[in-house]
Amino acid sequence: MCVHVDVLRSITFFTFAVLHTLLFSSQMRHALSSLSLRTRTIAFTSRFSTFHSVPSSSSRRSSRARLHDARGNQSFKSRRQTTTMSNVDTVGETLTKENIRVILGSKSATRKQILTEMKVEYETISADIDEKAIRFEDPSALVAELAKAKAEAILERMKKEGDEEGKRRTLLITCDQVVVFDGKIREKPESEEEARMFMRSYKENSPCSTVGSIRVTDVATGVSASSVDVCTIHFKEISEEAMDFLIEEGEVMWCAGGLMVEHEKVRPFVTKIDGSEDGVMGMDKSVCARLIREVL
Repeated sequence: MCVHVDVLRSITFFTFAVLHTLLFSSQMRHALSSLSLRTRTIAFTSRFSTFHSVPSSSSRRSSRARLHDARGNQSFKSRRQTTTMSNVDTVGETLTKENIRVILGSKSATRKQILTEMKVEYETISADIDEKAIRFEDPSALVAELAKAKAEAILERMKKEGDEEGKRRTLLITCDQVVVFDGKIREKPESEEEARMFMRSYKENSPCSTVGSIRVTDVATGVSASSVDVCTIHFKEISEEAMDFLIEEGEVMWCAGGLMVEHEKVRPFVTKIDGSEDGVMGMDKSVCARLIREVL
């Protein structure tokens, strides 16, 4: 009888030990599984948080077109960047390093300013063509054809006059721009009355657009690259005092559509530009830099 009791006790103890081991193993696996899950969750959350802590590419971009309101605060910025600013900043250095001559085929003071800001050394030659003889209803076609006609006229003049630096590689930059308002093309105002009429029409809910063409031509080979850039400008109503000043000053008479967003008297009335300020001024820096590199 004692033997049977001992055997039963041994079996019971063994069974209890096995069950305890299995239970402990199950708990351990569950605990490890839970720990692993929590670890993976923490790791994922950490990666997710890190991802969202990095600014988006758009927020990292530097704005080429920031204007200021009457209080001097930044009121808006360009919505478009076609080329990084590093490419704009280095194009002048590249041209100088490779001893490439640049001719700007324009009298425009703003285009001269833009090339200077790009650190591009240049000369100017005026095309002096009859722009009114070239007509297209499509503003993009019009400015593209005018920029081409200016390039051809300057190239012909250089050929006839015998360019002294003909052996040096030369790039020619020609441009044209019009303003489009209410579906109609506006060029330079022909009178003070027309300039005033143009400016009065630019007000809230009545934006206008600039349509500008840039053409870069290799003088020796004739290889060229061109682009048409469109910007839209939104205004508050321009004051009579500002219009009087601009007309008396006279510079507005040389601007398509009587439009000078860069002028200190106009800036307070500009609420937004879809595009870039230098594009509105007649030559988008990033587009110009890209075309130069394409021709190079």
